[in-house]
Amino acid sequence: MMYLKNTNDTSWDAILDNILTMDASDEIDKFLKNNKLTVGTTYGAEQTSDIRKSNIGWILPSPETHNIFDCIATAIQSVNTRKFGFSLTYIENIQYSEYKDGGHYTWHPDSKISSADGDIRKLSFSLLLNDDFEGGELELFVGAKPTVIPLKVNQIAIFPSHVLHRVTPVTSGQRDTLVGWVHGPNFV
Repeated sequence: MMYLKNTNDTSWDAILDNILTMDASDEIDKFLKNNKLTVGTTYGAEQTSDIRKSNIGWILPSPETHNIFDCIATAIQSVNTRKFGFSLTYIENIQYSEYKDGGHYTWHPDSKISSADGDIRKLSFSLLLNDDFEGGELELFVGAKPTVIPLKVNQIAIFPSHVLHRVTPVTSGQRDTLVGWVHGPNFV
């Protein structure tokens, strides 16, 4: 089911629930069992814990991960058709992100409106994998003040990649998500 923040559909995000199938969840479990996470950085820079504090792993498309990509692609296609209408070309490798106690990511966009090569990130997504933590809220900054995006387990938030967003510090437990970006041609 698709939830929009208001009936006028002027929100900058969409939330869908029941995204991952059991097969996709099993693929995530296998990925975590077989891969070591690394410290998250920003666009190839060294780790700066005042900007970002998380551990990450990259999930690449393969026969062993096709259910993950299929579930997410179906959600994105549904939201894009009903809400955004962007010209989209592909989903980047998906990032598994783990935010332990104190983990966060300060305000940032994932993309600009245009790039020199003509291809940009158009949509960003965050899929919540667990709920046994406190803090760690996803917030978008559009308008006068930040808006909390209230995600539950197995829900995905999809929003334009140029929108400022952050993950507030986790105060207890560990927040686990799949995040990613969908590319398309420049807007301008």
